[in-house]
Amino acid sequence: MGRLLVVAVLLLSLSGCVTTVAPAGGLSADERSVIQQFSIDRQWQYLGLPDSERPPQPQVVVVSRDEYGAAYVSCMNDAGFDNYRANRNGSVSISINEDQTSGELVQNYLCRAGLWVDGDEGWYNDAQLGYIYDYFETVLVPCMATLGAQVNDAPPRTEFLAEHGGWHPYLYVDEDDQERFFGDRSVLATCPAVPPGVADPGLDTLWDRQ
Repeated sequence: MGRLLVVAVLLLSLSGCVTTVAPAGGLSADERSVIQQFSIDRQWQYLGLPDSERPPQPQVVVVSRDEYGAAYVSCMNDAGFDNYRANRNGSVSISINEDQTSGELVQNYLCRAGLWVDGDEGWYNDAQLGYIYDYFETVLVPCMATLGAQVNDAPPRTEFLAEHGGWHPYLYVDEDDQERFFGDRSVLATCPAVPPGVADPGLDTLWDRQ
C-alpha cells in the first residue's frame, strides 16, 4: 500500500474521533477581554524586564488594521521617539543606531499594549481552540508520522487553551523534517495544517518561501 493511500486510510479511520463541523468563529466579550489581557501580559514578558518596572497598564484603544501602524508611530513620536515613521502602505520604519534603551522598550510596550486591532482576526474562541487541538492530536500529528516526522513538545490540551493556541505541529519537528516538508507542497495537501472550516493563519506561506 503506497504512503499516500496509507495516509488516506488513516484520515478516514480517525474522522469519527473529532468534531467534523467547525464551531462558529468570533469572540464573546469575555473571551476578547481575556485575550487582550493575555496579549498585554505577553508583550511585557517579551521585554525581560522586572515586574517592578512595569508601568500602569494603558487604556486599550481599538483601531482598524489600516490605522494601526500610524497610531503606533504617533504614540511613539508623542513620547519623544522620532525615529519611528509610518509608511504609506501601513508598515512602520524604525531607525536604530544603538541598542534600544529600557525607556524606549517600555514605551514600545505601552504603545503596543494600548492598541487593539478591530475584529477577531488571528484569535480563536474556546470552542475553536478545542476543535483545532483535537484535530492536531488525532489527525495531523498521526498523519505527519506516516510521512516520517516526529512532533516535539506537544502541550497538554489545558495549556494549549490557556495559551490561546500558539503551538502548531508543523513548527515543532526536527529541522531536517521542516526543510523536507516545506520544500514539498504536496505535504500540505496530504496533511492539511488546519481542520476543515478553519482559516489557515498563514502557515501556507512557509511553503511559498521555498
